Amino acid sequence: MNYDKYFDDKVVLVTGSNSGIGESTVLLFSSLGAKVVVTGRDGNKNEVVANKCQQISPNNHKVFNIVADVSKEQDVDRLMDTVVEHFGQLDVLVNNAGKGGGRADESLQELDTYYCTNLRSVYQLCLRAKPLLQKTKGAIVNISSINGLKPAGMDMLTRCLAMNWGPIGIRVNGLNPGQIDTPIWQESTDMTPEQINEMWKAVDLKYPIRRRGYPEDIAKSIVFLASKESSFITGVNIRIDGGFLDSPALILHVTMSSDLEFNGKVVLVTGSSSGIGETTAVLFAKLGAKVVVTGRDATRVDEVALQCQQISPQNFKVLKFVGDLGEDHNVDRLMDLIVKTYNQLDVVVNNAGRGIDRTETDPMKSFDDLHKVNLRSIYRICLKAQPLLEISKGVIINNSRLDMVTRCLAIDFGPKGIRVNSVCPGQIQTPIFERYLGFNEEQLDAMWRAVSDKYPLRRPGSTEDVAKAIVFLASNDSSFITGVQLKIDGGYLDSPHLALP
Repeated sequence: MNYDKYFDDKVVLVTGSNSGIGESTVLLFSSLGAKVVVTGRDGNKNEVVANKCQQISPNNHKVFNIVADVSKEQDVDRLMDTVVEHFGQLDVLVNNAGKGGGRADESLQELDTYYCTNLRSVYQLCLRAKPLLQKTKGAIVNISSINGLKPAGMDMLTRCLAMNWGPIGIRVNGLNPGQIDTPIWQESTDMTPEQINEMWKAVDLKYPIRRRGYPEDIAKSIVFLASKESSFITGVNIRIDGGFLDSPALILHVTMSSDLEFNGKVVLVTGSSSGIGETTAVLFAKLGAKVVVTGRDATRVDEVALQCQQISPQNFKVLKFVGDLGEDHNVDRLMDLIVKTYNQLDVVVNNAGRGIDRTETDPMKSFDDLHKVNLRSIYRICLKAQPLLEISKGVIINNSRLDMVTRCLAIDFGPKGIRVNSVCPGQIQTPIFERYLGFNEEQLDAMWRAVSDKYPLRRPGSTEDVAKAIVFLASNDSSFITGVQLKIDGGYLDSPHLALP
């Protein structure tokens, strides 16, 4: 993704940044213009990474190398005092430092060490960083795990901080990496090189997307969560595990990208004649994609298609389709049209949906109508799109809470090179409230005030918030993410006392 100098002169602290995920993260932030702080317990390793960062910094920023063991309270204080002294500013905190372990058979002493490094130090760093991040409206990204004791504490800490700190402008999110190819396997285990090689062969064969994770996969997601592109995302823990946790048969037998990425790609966005779908289609067109605009209102489809063509850098002609995708024959017509026109498909965004028709007196008819559009049509589109997406190694993104459909498709389609994820929006400002629910201006104002007052981020979501998340999930920056439901709700679902009137 192209962050357009967003990180220029931002101050970014990444703990545990002298190797692996932390190293890749500081290097990526440095390449984007940030002032980075490299930390770790090994001063020599810190120096090597700091030199790399300075060499690739477009602004030739001096990189600070601070030796610190974050499990020690005095080291955390010294680290934060140094950041304040040299910068007087902090925009992004990435809590990446961690210690392996957390098994049920460990001694209390081992668990105490594990706790101090993986949870207590994170909380202390967040508390010390809070005043600085409040001034900059900054972001915290916590690196958790998919197994062991770490996610039990870290994931809940992420949610609680997001809920409490959202009102002061600080977003807090977490990442849960799967099996990542880092030096830790050589440095911190008793495994021989042959055993490590066999382990990665098992991962490559048994993960749904048929490859292991790399530090760069995690770094790109960290940058996304720290950027303005995710400004309505907080309290979320995103699994980056190649679909592993959604694949029950998997057992391991071991003890932001070019801004030209979408050039010429064919992107189908259903329900793209208004709201989230419209904004998504326009954004993909702006990024150089050939978009397919669909909807039931021919006039609205024409208007959105014209927007897309006018903003397209290559002036690509926009493919238009008018029809109700709740009907099988319309799904078939749409897919046949795409094959005939392009014989290519790279991204499917299943955005079309139908709300409850409150004028319908037959509850079963209302249920059947919802089922046809909100579930059956999505499954049919995915099946029809599969052959084209298999060729392009494409992506499906469902705008829905069809969690199990997304997970099952991710498991089944992963070995074919197709990733499947969902976005789950909260209260988003779209024309639906006015156009379809008949709200007047006064009712709309009252509703959005209630949302702003009660959402942790103190604002409702915009269609741009969702569209940017969809583009991220469709991009190479998320190439190790599949089977995930990404909440875009301003922290609402992680705030248990919130209830919209």
